[in-house]
Amino acid sequence: MQENTSENNEISFLDILLEFTKNLKKISRIITISFLIGLLYVIFTPNRYTATSGVVSEINSGNSMALSSGLSALKSFGLNLGPAGSGLIPETYPKLIKSREVLYHVIQDTFYFKDIGKKFRFVDYVSYRDFWYYLKRFTIKLPQTIYGFL
Repeated sequence: MQENTSENNEISFLDILLEFTKNLKKISRIITISFLIGLLYVIFTPNRYTATSGVVSEINSGNSMALSSGLSALKSFGLNLGPAGSGLIPETYPKLIKSREVLYHVIQDTFYFKDIGKKFRFVDYVSYRDFWYYLKRFTIKLPQTIYGFL
């Protein structure tokens, strides 16, 4: 019979330190190889950056000549300012509507939703769960729910 003592089941900090020093060469090689692989990846991966910007001017026709000469000077630096004209053109509306600033205000605004019959912010509507949602989830869709947890 073998006797279980607490001395056989405990590991001291000195034992861990001793194992660490025994395998120090192996650990340093793994760290060095990982560093070199990461460095090679960073060096030889091409950089792909794209930045776009749109300038929309709402100018009266009287001031357009003075400003257009200044904007045309920017074209010499390689900046594409789009077609010349005064005010908003129809091609800029889709870009404006999809811009981050407009979408942020849309999702934070309050709307009336017919299917619920209440006013909600759009963010709250997307995350809204009513009684029927939970009833379906834990009765009809119970196998899918369990599978999703696993």
